[in-house]
Amino acid sequence: MKQLYLKLNNGIEIPQIGVILEGIEEPIAEKNVLKIIEKGFRHIKTLYGNKFEIPLGKTISKSGIKRNEICVSSTLNISNYGVGKTYTAISDMLNNIDLDYLDILYLAAPKSMMDKVQEAYSEAEKALNDGKIKGIALSIDDNEVIDDLMNSISVKPVILEVECHPWCQQVELKDKISYYGIYIESKYTIGHMKCGKFPITENLFIKLAEKYNKTPIQIAYRWHLQESNIVLPSGLTLNMDEVIDAGDNYVIGKGKMGINYYLKEFISVLDFELTKDEIEEIKKLDTRTMYSKDGGEAVLIFNNK
Repeated sequence: MKQLYLKLNNGIEIPQIGVILEGIEEPIAEKNVLKIIEKGFRHIKTLYGNKFEIPLGKTISKSGIKRNEICVSSTLNISNYGVGKTYTAISDMLNNIDLDYLDILYLAAPKSMMDKVQEAYSEAEKALNDGKIKGIALSIDDNEVIDDLMNSISVKPVILEVECHPWCQQVELKDKISYYGIYIESKYTIGHMKCGKFPITENLFIKLAEKYNKTPIQIAYRWHLQESNIVLPSGLTLNMDEVIDAGDNYVIGKGKMGINYYLKEFISVLDFELTKDEIEEIKKLDTRTMYSKDGGEAVLIFNNK
């Protein structure tokens, strides 16, 4: 697979598409993680504290791919915030997944807990300086806090993860963060439930899918790539070899994708390109509404420059 990369404003290149290893219901099979790497995926996100965390370090070694060729990130939740506590949790995380460092660390940042977030961030910055992580991520739930964050932090953000899909394209936010050279990592990549609109029910995506012999969801993923958005959709069950409930229910977030379906869906978005006119047509769908604002998450990723 020919991977697509984006060069961040700290000089690091990361793959535009990747896989989230959730393993909520059962341990993730090593053979499936190896299959993901063998297919050419080089961007893996995990979740710290998940009882099914896997030793990614050993798995990467078995794959034969060099560690510095794979972007590995993980999320630290608010229960691990506190002076001394956050740094220890980061060390534990690395021990659990058998890695010397993380490329990106995510920190949830509820608007009502910014004091605790500042403590956690300070601890994460120590871990960054010690080489345990290469970037720090802060999660926010309201775009309006961006200005305050930019005025209170001492490091430069490189990525903002936020709700972003054809009906919420974050045009204004992109204009604001372009000053800092920040890329958006899309959350709710194919639509939010409150939005009520999805590629499989949108005539434009259906028409484009017929033209390119793709699915409407693949058209949406391709739009993200051409808009320079990072795409790491969830909903993947890595231990399933086939699709389960991957129709309308998947689109609204209730279904699950098997690994073979997932890999096929993503590899198939790399062999075609939407025209400028088609991109313009998709732009007309934007409602400029953030449907997850009341309870969604967004993530600012920082480096030490």
